[in-house]
Amino acid sequence: MSLPARAERVREPLTRTWLSPLACALLCIPALLMMLGLFATRIASKNYVDDFTGFIIGAKLLGSEKIYDVPTNLALQQQIVGLTDPGIIFVRPPFWALAIKPFLRLPYRSALLVWRWLMVAALVAFAAVSRDQRVMLALCASIPAAGAIAAANDLPLILLLIGISLALHSKGWRFASGAALGMCLAKFHFLVFLPLLLLRREYRRELQGFLSVTAVLIAINFVVQPNWPTLYWHGLTIPQANMNSRVAMMPNVYTVFSWTRHPSVAVVLGGMLIAALLWRACGRVPFKAAMPLCILGATVAAPHTTYLDCALAIPAVFALAPGMGWQRMAAWFLLSPVAGLLAYLGPPLIGPAVVVAASLWVVGHAAGLGSMISRPGASQTCPKLPQRV
Repeated sequence: MSLPARAERVREPLTRTWLSPLACALLCIPALLMMLGLFATRIASKNYVDDFTGFIIGAKLLGSEKIYDVPTNLALQQQIVGLTDPGIIFVRPPFWALAIKPFLRLPYRSALLVWRWLMVAALVAFAAVSRDQRVMLALCASIPAAGAIAAANDLPLILLLIGISLALHSKGWRFASGAALGMCLAKFHFLVFLPLLLLRREYRRELQGFLSVTAVLIAINFVVQPNWPTLYWHGLTIPQANMNSRVAMMPNVYTVFSWTRHPSVAVVLGGMLIAALLWRACGRVPFKAAMPLCILGATVAAPHTTYLDCALAIPAVFALAPGMGWQRMAAWFLLSPVAGLLAYLGPPLIGPAVVVAASLWVVGHAAGLGSMISRPGASQTCPKLPQRV
């Protein structure tokens, strides 16, 4: 076993901070009250088409040629909820529709309630596996995390799987760590930069776990929807307005450069820049920072994101911020309610641009982090990210 692998195998203790557990709990209360003020009406109202509505429709249409058909999705929205939202069309792989099938046994409103509580449990579990009391505070103050509960999105599950992957890796269970990442394939666009990390020689076991789960999920796609590649390509190429009804509020390169009338060119060039930065960063920082950093970079480069996806910055920020010196302010800003409000309420284009700039600052800093990190044992007062050797 290589030296980096042995170093990362040691189980990390519960992170100690200047905030006591009681202080974190007390700070969580006003944060939760703020989230309730923002989203209580959305949660209580029946006049919304939620992301879970799209999941249920996908489960209903599984095996049909119309699974990604926009008019069919809208007709089922009208049937289930009594109204339509063209920005919520089922575009997940067939295996995700299969996973949602059990919820069809319940009345829609009951299924929605169960789903929301499952997502709350996923956030709590993510905080637990993170072993850092500040993570719960960050979640309570996270407008994207609260919005994911209100919109019945599955982002909490992705966060939990990332947290599980990091926890397994810290214990030396590298194959299982990669397998947990493979379970995130329902949102594959957030995994596009992972090969920059997993194709490195020292991460072969993680790559094997990731590919094993990926192969199983793709096989399930063929079993439940044999012609899924053609249908899924159709689903991925539907108009942007059917992917997201708030295109001007997506915190990504596409929205920032939408005023140029050639945002697709910006996505390609921006993706190449982010990939170059991540390649450099993945060679400098350990898995616990590089993996969530690749996901953070993908949220900026992917042409389809929402303000909810800003919550995926949490693992990267907690891994990187201790080694950023005064520049950690940009990282903590990503977790603040201010960043959440800019991504959620705008102003359009400007709000997302600020969030994208802060994300790129973090990625860019990580790309040059090696020369700024002190060697282990150099300082105990300000913990630094361990350097890869």
